[in-house]
Amino acid sequence: MLRISANLVMMGNIWSAKIILVKIMRKMHQNECLVDYNCLLFFICLCFFSACKEEQENSTVEVIKITLLEKSNIYIPADSIFESAEYIALETTEDNLLSGLESLSVQLQHDTLYIWDRDQQELSQYDEQGRYLQKLSRRGNGPGEYISVSDFVVLDTMVCLLAGANKKIMFYRKSDFSHVGDLKIPINVSRMKFYEGFLYLYSGLLSSEYYNMYVMDIHRGKILSRYKPYQQEWKGTVYSRTIFNKSTAYNYYTEPYNYHIYEAMPDGDSVVFRLDFGKENMYDSEFLLLSPSAKRIYLQERYSDPSDRLISGIDNLYFSDQMRFFTFTFGTQPYWYINIKGKAPMVGYICTSKKFPWVSAQVHSIDEDNIYSLESADYVCEWKERLAGTDWIENVPEWLLSKIKFDDNPVLCRYKLKK
Repeated sequence: MLRISANLVMMGNIWSAKIILVKIMRKMHQNECLVDYNCLLFFICLCFFSACKEEQENSTVEVIKITLLEKSNIYIPADSIFESAEYIALETTEDNLLSGLESLSVQLQHDTLYIWDRDQQELSQYDEQGRYLQKLSRRGNGPGEYISVSDFVVLDTMVCLLAGANKKIMFYRKSDFSHVGDLKIPINVSRMKFYEGFLYLYSGLLSSEYYNMYVMDIHRGKILSRYKPYQQEWKGTVYSRTIFNKSTAYNYYTEPYNYHIYEAMPDGDSVVFRLDFGKENMYDSEFLLLSPSAKRIYLQERYSDPSDRLISGIDNLYFSDQMRFFTFTFGTQPYWYINIKGKAPMVGYICTSKKFPWVSAQVHSIDEDNIYSLESADYVCEWKERLAGTDWIENVPEWLLSKIKFDDNPVLCRYKLKK
């Protein structure tokens, strides 16, 4: 146990080492374990010097302070951050019926829309007018087929699917979705990002090697480094959040139940931002070091009412030179943090208005100028009936209202940000 603690200290995981040290001291007090006191003294000194180093590093990390008031009184008016809205009805055919919004992931490139349907394990492609172009659907164990896909990336000429269960990344041409080839990976991972010639793979507690971050040379098909170790009993928990920065400006990433933003590099990572939601709104260090199963039990027992739960991390990270954005859940409410360069940061629940009647907290994609969200066709139809005859309906195109039916595919809403 002492050896494990020393390794954790050397890797910079001070909090984990401290917890193990406390366990050792308790066992010693209870005469349940024998320890070489010279080794113990060495370890305590190592912890001390590492903690001093950690404190010095923390002093140079930028702190993003998120001021939160009562959970029911924090709003961001849509008119304050959006300049205009554009609505794109996604064509509906028998060949491309999409699942519910919660199972859809969206990426846009050069006015082409790619939607991954997690429930159906299919990738659909649409043009900028919402016209359906083609679909990639190849479940199986044969060449060019996958069992399940946990992430996808759109490159200049290729679409890449991360088939973690198959331990491979699959490449398909964007033009016709023909299979080009596979890149074998030695471990099961859940998220990926291509950045400056390297492939960054995030395990999400799925790796049999018990590391969360891997850096791969895609040209040689070789793992260059691995970091972010975790304990063996943590393996097997799958998180649904996005991990990597959605902006290509920086190779940042976040982790569930973590209040830091890291920069991933080929030989390791470093903390670049620390998030401060207020001590009363954040879980303490002892909770953060619990195993995933222990966390679930603690939350069920301590917070039987989900609205009382604290903030467990962030999602939809987008950090560039011009904008900082992420989402988080406060109690049961989904909130945004948005800071556009030259403006004061805003935090809260996004609030609809007459000009933006459909805006919702759900973010399906984001870029430097726009935030994208999908709205279900049945919601659009219900909204049309409920607000018929009011002036709120004037800001939605008549062609869209007359065209949409309850069982159609979703509507993509593109909200242009005020700069």
